[in-house]
Amino acid sequence: MPIRFENPILTKSGEERYIVWQNAALYEQSRIVGSISFGMDITEHKRAEEALLASEARLKAQYQGSPIPTSTWQKKGKAFELVGYNQAAEVASKGEVIKYLGKTTDEMYQDRPEILEDMHRCFTEK
Repeated sequence: MPIRFENPILTKSGEERYIVWQNAALYEQSRIVGSISFGMDITEHKRAEEALLASEARLKAQYQGSPIPTSTWQKKGKAFELVGYNQAAEVASKGEVIKYLGKTTDEMYQDRPEILEDMHRCFTEK
């Protein structure tokens, strides 16, 4: 069974690089007779991953810290489902917004067609 792991290395010039290693045993008649290993430089991938995580953290902090009540909707069929909200939305709704999490616009606004039309227009017009 192959074994995979990652680790940072220091190059001659002092630069830190990340290597992913893949190791596997070589068998002959159910006995290990050797191994095969290779390493691949994944530094750029790791740096991109770290940058993405940092960007996501900043965006989440902005979203949660915004004083404007904000909600996040996801298209579900022809309707939209409430999938998230920030603290300002929770405060503005006096904590009521949580009971709508996972509900669709059709469930929430069935008696308010103008809201359904506005939501649809927001998500379809460019």
